[in-house]
Amino acid sequence: MKDKIIFILFVLFTSCNFSDEKNELSGDCRFYSEGTSNNIIMNGERLIPCDILKYGYNDEFIIVEQKPTKDCFIGEDTLVYNNGRETTYYWIIQHSSKLMLGPLTLSEFELERRKLKVPEDLELGDI
Repeated sequence: MKDKIIFILFVLFTSCNFSDEKNELSGDCRFYSEGTSNNIIMNGERLIPCDILKYGYNDEFIIVEQKPTKDCFIGEDTLVYNNGRETTYYWIIQHSSKLMLGPLTLSEFELERRKLKVPEDLELGDI
């Protein structure tokens, strides 16, 4: 019996991923990482699904670079990606208007960034 308990505890502890990460961003947004290729950003009930490659934020905006994957720890990603899943996409969250734009192509991202006056010094940084 003691051996069974030790085995069960061993399985439970070794099955946990100790690299899990949660970072508080601005505007009630959070970055979650569940190992390699399983990074998301949640904004209340809305989210940017796996896989977040880069992000940047300040008090007013969050900008994100994402390469979609079909399988994600939160479940299957059912968003429509007009250029396929092999393309890198971009997102903008504006806190004051609760606006969340994406998935965007790079040219759409740059256009929306100028329209919303996202500061030029806000850059996408590696995770």
